[in-house]
Amino acid sequence: MEHPFWLQAALIWWLLPCARQDWRDRRVMNLWTVPPFLAALPLAHWLGGADRLGLAVLVLVCVWLMWREGLLGAADAKVATVLAAAVPASLVLGLCVLWLWLALGRISRWLRPGSWPWSGIPGVTGLYCGVVLMACLNSASSITTMTLLCDTQRCWS
Repeated sequence: MEHPFWLQAALIWWLLPCARQDWRDRRVMNLWTVPPFLAALPLAHWLGGADRLGLAVLVLVCVWLMWREGLLGAADAKVATVLAAAVPASLVLGLCVLWLWLALGRISRWLRPGSWPWSGIPGVTGLYCGVVLMACLNSASSITTMTLLCDTQRCWS
């Protein structure tokens, strides 16, 4: 199912203050994360049926276990669950951003100790980057599709 523009826009506007607060304070208020988290599983079922709901539950269980072990912050876990429910591809892109940043930090620290200031970026900030990247990719895809359709119509007219 193609993700509607309103959903991506809502995620971007919701995650912007969360990412900013996570970047500055390394924590996010529950006021920002709990309401969307509570709506995540019903949203997953509404958007993608049983398959999307199963994915969201799987991500929920995984991030809960990671949070319990201290590997993940509570806000990171809630945001990851919401993204799995709403736009799973943006969750994957966000995790790739986090992994890439961590890998670059490790490589830089290995080549030049002290040259990379952070070992990683805050989780919510990285997941926000994934949502923005997904919106950009969807916009580029839409523009490309419209251009191809217009070119095809001109060619056959």
